[in-house]
Amino acid sequence: MSFNLIIVKSPSYLGRSHLESIEALMSLGLFEIEHRVVFFESGISWLLTGQQPEQEKSIEKQLNALPMYGTENLYFVEEHAGQLFPGQQLNENTAAVTEDTLVSWMHGADHIEVFG
Repeated sequence: MSFNLIIVKSPSYLGRSHLESIEALMSLGLFEIEHRVVFFESGISWLLTGQQPEQEKSIEKQLNALPMYGTENLYFVEEHAGQLFPGQQLNENTAAVTEDTLVSWMHGADHIEVFG
């Protein structure tokens, strides 16, 4: 199976980079490019529920809208979530993967893009 792998490493609400990343994810889905998105290390902060940004759009709401744009495969690295955000509620539209699964996907991906 041919797919692109997107790895999000940057923390949420860090400058404008999250807005550009969301737009890129929407574009991949709209152009029907098969892809998987993995939130890695501090990028998992994108998935924390209940964030209330001031003067910015909610990343949580934007992530929840991604399936409407064809981006449905959202994952996070389970080990990183446990180490960096123990016991915190993460976006319900994502699934946990192990570091080994991520490595396997990295070997199988046609293209890897890292945001952050």
